[in-house]
Amino acid sequence: MIKQKLLDIQSANLENHIVWIPDHSGILGNETADHLAKRAITHGQLLRRPLSHTDLFSILRTEFIADSSKFLKNQGRRKGHKYFLNFEELCLKPWFHKLNLSRESIVTCCRIRSNHALNHSLHRCNLIQDPRLAYAVSLRRTQITSSGAASS
Repeated sequence: MIKQKLLDIQSANLENHIVWIPDHSGILGNETADHLAKRAITHGQLLRRPLSHTDLFSILRTEFIADSSKFLKNQGRRKGHKYFLNFEELCLKPWFHKLNLSRESIVTCCRIRSNHALNHSLHRCNLIQDPRLAYAVSLRRTQITSSGAASS
């Protein structure tokens, strides 16, 4: 979102300055700190050196992770409630990142973990014709060895 705003400003041939405003250390009261931070936008000193792109991406990444976590938690209140009861914390790596599993095995495990192997869910994905009928769904049996390798 921030990157897009910067690109919009640039494409409109407008000038922009990214200003570093120090945190609220040594200032009593959030109201005072907020007032000073807002004042710094118009009256603050400009840095003579540009903000490093690595700093900018670090800030964007942190904001993206926080926004994503908040969004997923809000979604979890309406749908996927059982899943979020067990897997509430946002993890930046998937559960299978250290395992040497095939995509098919990962998809099967994810469907089972999220109750998407049930008939009503399989019907929504057009994998079975009628969710009311009992199907003998054949999921290939996969064994995971201690090294994390999958074998059928």
